[in-house]
Amino acid sequence: MMTLNIQKQAALRFDASRLEREVERRLREAGELLSRAAKENASRTFRARSGRLLRSIGATAEGRGFGTSVRVEARAPYAAIQEFGGTTPAREILPRRASVLAFQKGGKIIFARRVNHPGARIPARPFMRPALEASRERIRALFARAFHDAFTQGEPA
Repeated sequence: MMTLNIQKQAALRFDASRLEREVERRLREAGELLSRAAKENASRTFRARSGRLLRSIGATAEGRGFGTSVRVEARAPYAAIQEFGGTTPAREILPRRASVLAFQKGGKIIFARRVNHPGARIPARPFMRPALEASRERIRALFARAFHDAFTQGEPA
Protein backbone atom coordinates (compact mmCIF):
# COMPACT_ATOMS: atom_id res chain seq x y z
CA MET A 1 0.00 0.00 0.00
CA MET A 2 1.27 3.38 -0.94
CA THR A 3 0.28 6.62 0.81
CA LEU A 4 0.59 9.93 -0.95
CA ASN A 5 0.61 12.92 1.32
CA ILE A 6 0.27 16.28 -0.39
CA GLN A 7 0.42 19.44 1.65
CA LYS A 8 -0.06 22.84 0.21
CA GLN A 9 0.44 25.96 2.21
CA ALA A 10 -1.69 29.00 1.57
CA ALA A 11 -0.93 32.52 2.57
CA LEU A 12 -3.09 35.54 3.02
CA ARG A 13 -1.58 38.72 1.66
CA PHE A 14 -2.72 42.27 2.22
CA ASP A 15 -2.35 44.74 -0.62
CA ALA A 16 -2.57 48.28 0.83
CA SER A 17 -2.43 50.01 -2.54
CA ARG A 18 -5.30 47.86 -3.78
CA LEU A 19 -7.27 48.71 -0.65
CA GLU A 20 -6.70 52.39 -1.30
CA ARG A 21 -7.95 52.08 -4.88
CA GLU A 22 -10.94 49.99 -3.77
CA VAL A 23 -11.90 52.42 -1.00
CA GLU A 24 -11.83 55.33 -3.44
CA ARG A 25 -13.88 53.37 -5.98
CA ARG A 26 -16.42 52.27 -3.37
CA LEU A 27 -16.74 55.79 -1.95
CA ARG A 28 -17.61 57.10 -5.40
CA GLU A 29 -20.09 54.21 -5.86
CA ALA A 30 -21.65 54.97 -2.48
CA GLY A 31 -22.10 58.61 -3.46
CA GLU A 32 -23.87 57.66 -6.68
CA LEU A 33 -26.01 55.11 -4.84
CA LEU A 34 -27.06 57.73 -2.26
CA SER A 35 -27.71 60.30 -4.96
CA ARG A 36 -30.02 57.91 -6.82
CA ALA A 37 -31.83 56.95 -3.60
CA ALA A 38 -32.35 60.62 -2.67
CA LYS A 39 -33.75 61.37 -6.13
CA GLU A 40 -36.14 58.42 -5.85
CA ASN A 41 -37.29 59.60 -2.40
CA ALA A 42 -37.73 63.17 -3.60
CA SER A 43 -39.76 62.08 -6.62
CA ARG A 44 -42.07 60.06 -4.33
CA THR A 45 -42.32 62.83 -1.70
CA PHE A 46 -42.88 65.90 -3.88
CA ARG A 47 -45.12 66.65 -6.79
CA ALA A 48 -42.62 67.94 -9.31
CA ARG A 49 -43.44 71.27 -10.86
CA SER A 50 -40.17 72.24 -12.43
CA GLY A 51 -37.95 69.29 -11.51
CA ARG A 52 -35.39 71.71 -10.07
CA LEU A 53 -35.04 69.86 -6.75
CA LEU A 54 -34.44 66.50 -8.46
CA ARG A 55 -31.91 68.00 -10.86
CA SER A 56 -30.06 69.64 -7.96
CA ILE A 57 -29.37 66.32 -6.18
CA GLY A 58 -25.94 64.95 -6.94
CA ALA A 59 -22.73 63.44 -5.65
CA THR A 60 -19.36 65.17 -5.84
CA ALA A 61 -16.10 63.32 -5.16
CA GLU A 62 -12.84 65.06 -4.29
CA GLY A 63 -9.36 63.75 -3.63
CA ARG A 64 -7.68 60.45 -4.41
CA GLY A 65 -7.21 57.17 -2.55
CA PHE A 66 -7.71 57.33 1.20
CA GLY A 67 -8.04 61.11 0.88
CA THR A 68 -11.23 60.78 -1.16
CA SER A 69 -14.35 62.43 0.18
CA VAL A 70 -17.81 62.28 -1.34
CA ARG A 71 -20.55 64.80 -0.76
CA VAL A 72 -24.18 64.10 -1.67
CA GLU A 73 -26.32 67.20 -1.61
CA ALA A 74 -29.38 68.92 -2.97
CA ARG A 75 -28.42 72.39 -4.17
CA ALA A 76 -31.89 73.83 -4.80
CA PRO A 77 -32.32 76.90 -2.56
CA TYR A 78 -35.40 75.39 -0.89
CA ALA A 79 -33.97 71.87 -0.38
CA ALA A 80 -32.97 72.42 3.27
CA ILE A 81 -36.37 73.75 4.35
CA GLN A 82 -38.03 70.77 2.67
CA GLU A 83 -35.67 68.33 4.41
CA PHE A 84 -35.76 69.87 7.89
CA GLY A 85 -38.87 72.09 7.89
CA GLY A 86 -38.96 75.67 9.13
CA THR A 87 -40.67 79.00 8.65
CA THR A 88 -40.38 81.55 5.89
CA PRO A 89 -40.41 85.23 6.82
CA ALA A 90 -43.19 87.65 5.96
CA ARG A 91 -42.33 89.45 2.73
CA GLU A 92 -43.64 91.58 -0.06
CA ILE A 93 -44.12 89.87 -3.42
CA LEU A 94 -43.70 92.02 -6.51
CA PRO A 95 -44.16 91.10 -10.18
CA ARG A 96 -40.94 90.23 -11.99
CA ARG A 97 -41.91 89.99 -15.66
CA ALA A 98 -45.22 91.85 -15.79
CA SER A 99 -46.75 94.99 -14.34
CA VAL A 100 -49.13 93.05 -12.04
CA LEU A 101 -49.41 89.72 -10.27
CA ALA A 102 -52.29 87.41 -11.17
CA PHE A 103 -53.55 84.58 -8.95
CA GLN A 104 -56.73 82.74 -8.10
CA LYS A 105 -58.49 83.07 -4.76
CA GLY A 106 -61.93 81.68 -4.00
CA GLY A 107 -62.50 80.83 -7.66
CA LYS A 108 -61.83 84.43 -8.78
CA ILE A 109 -58.80 85.76 -10.62
CA ILE A 110 -57.18 88.61 -8.71
CA PHE A 111 -54.72 91.15 -10.10
CA ALA A 112 -52.44 93.10 -7.76
CA ARG A 113 -49.35 95.30 -8.03
CA ARG A 114 -47.96 93.69 -4.86
CA VAL A 115 -48.93 91.13 -2.23
CA ASN A 116 -47.88 91.05 1.42
CA HIS A 117 -47.17 87.40 2.13
CA PRO A 118 -47.48 86.61 5.87
CA GLY A 119 -44.82 83.88 5.83
CA ALA A 120 -45.42 80.16 6.16
CA ARG A 121 -44.59 77.19 8.33
CA ILE A 122 -43.14 74.42 6.15
CA PRO A 123 -43.31 70.90 7.65
CA ALA A 124 -40.24 68.68 7.37
CA ARG A 125 -40.45 66.33 4.38
CA PRO A 126 -37.12 64.53 4.51
CA PHE A 127 -35.81 62.86 1.39
CA MET A 128 -32.02 62.83 1.95
CA ARG A 129 -31.90 61.26 5.44
CA PRO A 130 -34.25 58.40 4.53
CA ALA A 131 -32.06 57.74 1.47
CA LEU A 132 -29.06 57.29 3.76
CA GLU A 133 -30.99 54.97 6.07
CA ALA A 134 -32.33 52.90 3.17
CA SER A 135 -28.84 52.62 1.64
CA ARG A 136 -26.85 52.01 4.83
CA GLU A 137 -26.54 48.21 4.42
CA ARG A 138 -25.67 48.43 0.73
CA ILE A 139 -22.94 50.96 1.52
CA ARG A 140 -21.56 48.74 4.30
CA ALA A 141 -21.47 45.87 1.81
CA LEU A 142 -19.52 48.03 -0.67
CA PHE A 143 -16.81 48.70 1.90
CA ALA A 144 -16.78 45.14 3.19
CA ARG A 145 -16.10 44.08 -0.40
CA ALA A 146 -13.29 46.64 -0.70
CA PHE A 147 -11.55 45.20 2.36
CA HIS A 148 -12.19 41.63 1.21
CA ASP A 149 -10.68 42.39 -2.20
CA ALA A 150 -7.54 43.89 -0.61
CA PHE A 151 -6.70 40.48 0.88
CA THR A 152 -5.55 37.95 -1.67
CA GLN A 153 -4.92 34.27 -1.26
CA GLY A 154 -1.88 32.69 -2.74
CA GLU A 155 1.25 30.72 -2.23
CA PRO A 156 3.67 31.96 0.41
CA ALA A 157 6.51 34.04 -0.88
